[in-house]
Amino acid sequence: MNVYELMNWGAWVLAFLLFGWVLYDFIKTEKAYDESVILATIDRDET
Repeated sequence: MNVYELMNWGAWVLAFLLFGWVLYDFIKTEKAYDESVILATIDRDET
């Protein structure tokens, strides 16, 4: 295995971990907050 193959595998592992973290955070946020709270926060930040 050369350096480029190792970097390729490392990039895939990093992408998988990042996707897992985003999915975990999405599920955690959906359980913790109601949709109206999230939308109200977005509306308030735009003004």
